[in-house]
Amino acid sequence: MDLMLQRRASRQRYTLAEESSGERPRPLYFKVPSKGKPTKQKQPLASEPNRPLSASFTSASHLEPLRPAARPKAALRNRDGGYAIHAQNMSSHVQIVATPTADTAGAGLLLHFDHRRYHFGTLAQGTQRAISQRGHSLAKLDKIFIAGEVNWETTGGMLGMMLTVADGLAAVAQDVKNSNEARRKEGKREIATPNKTFEIFGGKNTAHTVATARNFIFRTGMPIKAVDLTLDPRAAPPPQPDAARLFKARLGGRHHLGDGLFETKLADVQMPAKIFIRENGHIKKYNGPTPSTRDAVVPDITVLVRKPWPSALVTDLPPTTMSDTSLCYIVKNRGRRGKLNPKVAIELGVAKPDFKRLTAGETVKAMDGKDVTPDMVLEAPMKGQGFAVLAIPSLEHVSGFLERPEWQSDELLDNVQIFYWIFGKGVFDDPSIQDFIKSKPHVRHLVMGADISPNMITYESYAALFTKLHRLDPARFPVLQFDNTFRDIPKVDGLTVEIGRTGMKAHMLPNFKINDAEIVPFPLLNEAEQIDAQVIALAEEARQKVAEPSFTDLVEQDEKDIPNRDALIVPLGTGSAAPSKYRNVSSTLIRVPGVGSYLLDAGENTIGQLRRAFPAEEYEAIMKELRFIFISHMHAAAFLRAAALLRGRGGDEGGGEGEGQGGAEAVEKKRKK
Repeated sequence: MDLMLQRRASRQRYTLAEESSGERPRPLYFKVPSKGKPTKQKQPLASEPNRPLSASFTSASHLEPLRPAARPKAALRNRDGGYAIHAQNMSSHVQIVATPTADTAGAGLLLHFDHRRYHFGTLAQGTQRAISQRGHSLAKLDKIFIAGEVNWETTGGMLGMMLTVADGLAAVAQDVKNSNEARRKEGKREIATPNKTFEIFGGKNTAHTVATARNFIFRTGMPIKAVDLTLDPRAAPPPQPDAARLFKARLGGRHHLGDGLFETKLADVQMPAKIFIRENGHIKKYNGPTPSTRDAVVPDITVLVRKPWPSALVTDLPPTTMSDTSLCYIVKNRGRRGKLNPKVAIELGVAKPDFKRLTAGETVKAMDGKDVTPDMVLEAPMKGQGFAVLAIPSLEHVSGFLERPEWQSDELLDNVQIFYWIFGKGVFDDPSIQDFIKSKPHVRHLVMGADISPNMITYESYAALFTKLHRLDPARFPVLQFDNTFRDIPKVDGLTVEIGRTGMKAHMLPNFKINDAEIVPFPLLNEAEQIDAQVIALAEEARQKVAEPSFTDLVEQDEKDIPNRDALIVPLGTGSAAPSKYRNVSSTLIRVPGVGSYLLDAGENTIGQLRRAFPAEEYEAIMKELRFIFISHMHAAAFLRAAALLRGRGGDEGGGEGEGQGGAEAVEKKRKK
């Protein structure tokens, strides 16, 4: 099966090599411009004007083909530089892995093949943890296609996910290295080290976003390619090189410098740097005077320092501007030839060794010398199934979306079975969008958005543990904020419009089939009822003891010299480099009454943790009184959320904030009973 991701032009020229279907490839993406007020142009972070383009970022006039997932017998060659993800003899399905909630501000889908995964939709903060909660492995994630605009709301989880995938590949490479050492001793053939390039596709500034994190995001074990899909699929002829402005941040291959140690004189070391020396055949850290030590005599010795990362040599990025163009995708399986009818082939005098050639699309000679063509012995071809990811972030994008020519193409929309809608606030209620949905009654419409999707708890494993702790100590572990109520969806006869739920699955190969059996149910948070009665009794006994005057007086005396002893410390994340089912990455809130709030580190999805921990009004108060963010160390797990916190104290991400918290109130009432 070939999943075609194809640029469309007014003139298309294709060369088919043993094509397994007579169908033409389908367009993948199209751009929806905003028809509203012009966006105020801002200079992106880490970008300075009038700087030359570094050699690490090259310009191209077309989109490069993606690396095949498997070598197919039949390949499509597109002369105007299109995209194709190739796979063969595989089952595939697409599944919703995240919907807009306080935990995950965006919506995401995973397209599954036997050995690879592709992510479509937004990649908001919290998405990586949501995928982990659902039990999906990131080790097979091959490519990411970002829908909607390219901004912090849609790409906030991208950098963290890239780091996790890179670390996973590094672990696999180390395991292969260790295994090969043992295999060499046994005289066995070595295992090939995985060679993978992580590819990300999105609208304008996708590559720029990756490049701003170049000092910590790149890894020797995982080259990265980020591609801006800036060309209009209708453009013809293909634009000149300067028109595309496609910046690709690539590290790897023969041009990759690596980060190994090299020898130099100590006096020539550019500080700051970690310096090593060889001693008795071993490499150890150098602790003597360095060129940065004031009034120190630097010994004339040879030392070892690391080669700089190639990304470190890029001091400035090319200037860019903000973009409000939203990207949508139409994804279709490539149709397959029908099965060969052996009975008919034998009746026509075809030798059995020629069956394979007929299946491959060749004409063969029968025993009587007559030509037998594939259409004479093959059953009807199977049409490709497909789905669309349609992101409309604001009302200003609606008219541009409706004017797209794709909606007039019956050939393109043929067998597109599902529309996955990702709406900005208020867009779903626009009358023109409602009319458009009604005009497509043959399609299953799954709608998602901050004002549509229920603010259900995404990380139910963590919530279950937290609920047990709440039963034991409700003062220190308050009820998590959530709301499982649905909004009303207009009912139209013959039309299927549903709110997209995490776990909804659609099988694409070998046959299209809807499977809602894996929809994630709303967490009931009744795990507290499973706690042993003896444990509850011990917790109650402890609460009574700490409430006794003799104990409180002792605490008062012991803490009398502590300033602001009424300060509140709230751990928001106690995990390490990557989030897990039970722990988010590093962040701690300190609230000092009458003074303000402080954050110690601001790892990914810190705002999501705050929205779960506090009611909407209290969350807003915390953001308004936030005074400082302290970053403990320069690792992504400690500071990735700082950008959004600084930009308007968290912006307007996520779903469920400010609305009724009926679910949380119900749990609290149940606890009191």
